[in-house]
Amino acid sequence: MKRGLTLIELVIVVGIVLILVALVTSSISSVISRAEERKTKTGMELFALAIQEYESSTGRRLSMSGVYNVSLNPSGRAFDMRRAENHCLTTAEISRVLLRHQPSADILGRIDPSLIGNIRLGDDGNPPVWVPDTGLEFTCDPDLRVFASSNSFAAMNTLPYDPANSPYTGANALVLLDAWGSAIRAIHPGPQALVDASGVLLPQAFPPQDQNDGTESLQPDPDKTVARRVERLYIGRDNPDASIVLVSAGPDLKFGRRVDPTSGLPPTPDATGPYDCYLQALDNVYSTEVTE
Repeated sequence: MKRGLTLIELVIVVGIVLILVALVTSSISSVISRAEERKTKTGMELFALAIQEYESSTGRRLSMSGVYNVSLNPSGRAFDMRRAENHCLTTAEISRVLLRHQPSADILGRIDPSLIGNIRLGDDGNPPVWVPDTGLEFTCDPDLRVFASSNSFAAMNTLPYDPANSPYTGANALVLLDAWGSAIRAIHPGPQALVDASGVLLPQAFPPQDQNDGTESLQPDPDKTVARRVERLYIGRDNPDASIVLVSAGPDLKFGRRVDPTSGLPPTPDATGPYDCYLQALDNVYSTEVTE
């Protein structure tokens, strides 16, 4: 006569099955996460390669204005980018330039189409889902201008091309997305520093306040660009080689902050608010190595 399983034996079997399911699920989730990160990095690498191709061919860096108007250039040539634009739209500004340079445009054409953001308003007249909205939580976001990003996106689709207003239009720009559907941000090292005889930044070229009335331009960086507060918030340090750093918010969809905005140093666990912001940044994906 066959003996049935006791209640304890059934509990043990069910427990083993649940453990195996958890292990398999965790493994699958890990594989998917790594694949999404690789996909994001591949898109970043191609975008960065298109920038390098442009800069190599033209013999100059993608330039950023020291003021808010992209047309104010002492050399008489308009800057490629204007200062203090919404960072969630920065790749649109950059792609506007790259798409006019055929070798760079060809490289951009190799990016996975799922990583290309729709730069047009939807049929309902609203911005696409990747444009941040004020309904989201941006307490720790390095760029508080994301609160106005929906309005900025609408403006760039409705205003005619005007270098003093909108340095791009919906017809000639694209936005780079990550595998989680968020807009990747391009952190420019800043404009070339113009200083007086004593080494102080020229205030007429680099006003010390950004559009949030926050102190941004303080002194030249070692790379001879203007020190920018956003470099430290996004990547935790001044960018040493004058290259544009691409940053993805990662799977938690939050950028966080690498440093405390007040001290400029990495926060510690006893500083609850800033440290929570630091934790949000730990899953970010970068186009260059960032020291933990």
